[in-house]
Amino acid sequence: MLHIGDSFFVNSEALAITDVDALDALCRYTSLSKDELGKGLHNPDFIAELTRLINQGYWYFEE
Repeated sequence: MLHIGDSFFVNSEALAITDVDALDALCRYTSLSKDELGKGLHNPDFIAELTRLINQGYWYFEE
């Protein structure tokens, strides 16, 4: 994931800006928790985008 200016990208695909801080956390961290994602966890649009990225294999749950 890449953050350039006001834009976020995954494999050259621009993402909709659903929550700037939470998307920035996805760029910065390889391991995430509610602390990094913050208010984004209360944003249905961000949750939908995060779910899509998880389903595509970009992030996964630690066993």
